[in-house]
Amino acid sequence: MTAFSPTTTTLDPPGQTDDLAGAVLASLSRPIVRRPPWGIVKTAVLSILTFGLLPIVSWPRRLRNACLREQQQLWHLAEWLRLNSGRPDAMALRESTQRLAYRKGLHVAGQLVLVVGILSYIRGIPVHPRPGTLSVIFHSMYQQSPFFHILWPIGSGFVDLDLVRFSQTWSGALTAIFFLHWLQIQLHVGDMRMFLTRFNAIATAHGLKPVAMPHTGIGLRPMWIVAGLVCMSMGVAWALPLMIAGAVQYRYIGRTSYVVRHDLAQRLTELVGRQNPSATVATPMRLWACCSNAQCGAMFPPAAKFCPRCGTGIAGRV
Repeated sequence: MTAFSPTTTTLDPPGQTDDLAGAVLASLSRPIVRRPPWGIVKTAVLSILTFGLLPIVSWPRRLRNACLREQQQLWHLAEWLRLNSGRPDAMALRESTQRLAYRKGLHVAGQLVLVVGILSYIRGIPVHPRPGTLSVIFHSMYQQSPFFHILWPIGSGFVDLDLVRFSQTWSGALTAIFFLHWLQIQLHVGDMRMFLTRFNAIATAHGLKPVAMPHTGIGLRPMWIVAGLVCMSMGVAWALPLMIAGAVQYRYIGRTSYVVRHDLAQRLTELVGRQNPSATVATPMRLWACCSNAQCGAMFPPAAKFCPRCGTGIAGRV
């Protein structure tokens, strides 16, 4: 009879899936706006055609929705860190997300300035009739700019002096409103920096690279400034503060917020891998990277070390 020598093989259980971290990553990958922010041409054309009324109605609503979605996403991230990082300062990180809300006080102040500008015009309406053609309104509101006569020559011979006086009041009101909107974004960026400071304290304690806050600036973008000066030469006195506020919003919503949330999602993926190497996290495709090989271009999860198609090694985030 032959001797039977059984072999012992240890079968490790499959890695667990961190569904909560996957949900946080899915939240961070969602865009905070449904449509891209206004560009230079759209800002200039729609603002001039509506006498600046459309941006002061549309921009605050877009920024409020973006701040709300961004605040919810970062709250989910902070809550996951509170439950899984074991750091006592994770609670302070979650509380700091409350400061990321849209400041209603500045919005109400801007609306009051708008109401005052409209009431000042209604109060000065004369009893005699006035021409109400669109050409007269344009030339009166933009104070007979010679450049505007070239673009809109019809009806340039008559100017309503009451509309000219209202145009001066309206320009002051719009300048104040755009400054308050610019201040709203700058304060939100400061709150985001505070959130990242507290997050980086937790990340460095776990041996992770801190997340840098991209430079948003104060809105002095060259092309935006040139567009504002061109519009001012056409008689649009409030064009420069309009372009500065628009440049800041375009930069933050279109670039800064995306980069920050993308880097936060990467740090979360790395933290899950260090705490539980056998755990798997479903990474949304929006957070996947692309192969550095120009002839390949395949997409792969951030945790991958090699491209699954061509085998190119991943030296770092692309």
